[in-house]
Amino acid sequence: MALTPQENRQLLIDLVSGRISKAEYDEVLYNQRVRDLRTASNKAPNPLTETEKRLFTRTSQSTMPTVNSQGVIDASTIDTTTRGSTTNQFGTPPQDVQSTPTVVTDVGGRPADFVPDVEEQKYLDSTVTPTTTPTPTPTTKETKFNLLGQPGPEGETNPDAPEGGPYIYDNAPGDGVNLGLDAQGNPITKAPPSGDGNGNGSGNDDDDVVVDDVDTTTGFVESQIWEYEGNKFVVWQVPGTMMYMRYAASDIDLDMLYSGRERPDEVQASDTMWTSSVFFGKVNELDEKVITTGDSPFVGFVENFEKATLGRPWLKDDDEMFSLWVEGYVEDRDILTEEWANTEWWNNSTKEERDWLVTSKGRGIGDADFPADAKTLLDQNRILYLETMKNAGIANADTIRDANGNSLAEWFADKVTFGEFDAVKASEQIQALSDVTSGIQVDERLTNWLEGKGEVDQTRTGYASARALALEWLGPVYGALDEATLQDYAGIIRNAENPDVGADLLQEDLKSQRKVLFNTDIYDENLTYKQIASPWQNYSFQFLGERMDETSQNWLNVLLSNDQNTADQELTAYGLNNNIVKVVDTLSDNIANSVGVTQTGVQRGFST
Repeated sequence: MALTPQENRQLLIDLVSGRISKAEYDEVLYNQRVRDLRTASNKAPNPLTETEKRLFTRTSQSTMPTVNSQGVIDASTIDTTTRGSTTNQFGTPPQDVQSTPTVVTDVGGRPADFVPDVEEQKYLDSTVTPTTTPTPTPTTKETKFNLLGQPGPEGETNPDAPEGGPYIYDNAPGDGVNLGLDAQGNPITKAPPSGDGNGNGSGNDDDDVVVDDVDTTTGFVESQIWEYEGNKFVVWQVPGTMMYMRYAASDIDLDMLYSGRERPDEVQASDTMWTSSVFFGKVNELDEKVITTGDSPFVGFVENFEKATLGRPWLKDDDEMFSLWVEGYVEDRDILTEEWANTEWWNNSTKEERDWLVTSKGRGIGDADFPADAKTLLDQNRILYLETMKNAGIANADTIRDANGNSLAEWFADKVTFGEFDAVKASEQIQALSDVTSGIQVDERLTNWLEGKGEVDQTRTGYASARALALEWLGPVYGALDEATLQDYAGIIRNAENPDVGADLLQEDLKSQRKVLFNTDIYDENLTYKQIASPWQNYSFQFLGERMDETSQNWLNVLLSNDQNTADQELTAYGLNNNIVKVVDTLSDNIANSVGVTQTGVQRGFST
């Protein structure tokens, strides 16, 4: 069964409120079409996706708000018992409250406990074939055509060919406003230019006539005028969908909007048309360019949304921020910082993320009025992190690119700019990306972005492992490798059959060096520097009261002797040379005792 008008309406609300993505929106429509075709062929329908289950559950649970005579939603009629009480401009809460999943049947694609409202039940009753038909009930519906040219009762859809859409056209495709489907099976929304020979020209040789999927006369800004229950609305079709956006208008508003322009005929909106539309406000709230230049307020919305996410990553996963952006998009205005600050995102975001939002003024990278300060910061970080990644051995950081042409270095730098990676995180991830032996986990966002785009050139693979092994076996003095030696050691690891084998080979080399540095007569040949130093590190800390510099000659003498008397002498000399309080105090107490002065007679420190 195709989506009901209520489900179609809920689907569009979910799209424009940010609850679902455009890809999920297309997926629901596609899955419903496939399910209908399988049912028509007496095949079991495909199981519902999670997105479809949530859609049908929201549709069955939602209470439609009341619209008064001015077309304004009555807030008192909005159901706030099943979802958050904060509503966006569509009267729809931006986020759902988690609820117990509804059991869904496979047949028809609706929850098992789905209960239609009065309006939908009336529609469903009109489309259900009676199970007992002693005397067929004559239909009073007028015969119309769909996009495939098939005739049928007005407002209904052929379940065997749902791609044809509802029967709402007076004529077959190619005659009048019924333009049919294109080669990909999508509704054609633009008629040929004037003078096409079919009598469908607009009388203007320069402009195309855009025709909506409702049988009305189109006019200024591709709009329609609907009348429903005594109220009038200016309506636009949402590009690429069978859904509409409407603005309430009085007769005076209509006269002003269409003054000096072609005015479409007013049509009585059917229930199907009405439930396929979303209320956006009053007509006087339209952007000035819509009124003065004739642009549709929704043209390019989906395309612009993808561009808008560049520089505004929160648009993809935050319903509240998305709703604010839609409001600014439709009304063509900047969202104030105070408005952003009232969102949950603001409270939960990092300082870096908030700073970027303020610096960019909430605008996208591709916007014509993108702030100069934001652009400078963006460009500087892209240059900085390209150089940083190349210096770290990621030689192809500027050649691995996504479908939009953005390089790995640009994507990474933008993560830093937008506050998603701080400086510490960025440094860590560059090390993880440049050297698999670093032991650092690559961030999932990096892994996902790289998927299918090629392998990262890791010219410094093995560096981190070689450096760590040298410190472990030789210590901070003899294990401080110059670049050439480090490169040679990393090559041993990188060129072996796998990093573990390479590390074993390098350890054998380092073990030989350790035997030269620390006599095997004193230390077992299998002990590393770290194991040799560990007991003397503890002893020196107790003696000095602090950690000793392991690059000092005194420390090396302690290790080379492995003798406590020698260690005491070396540690005392180290403490006096470095003015370590505990050593100085202990030595002064010993001297005082040797001449008969008690500790109470020794004054520690003198005022200056």
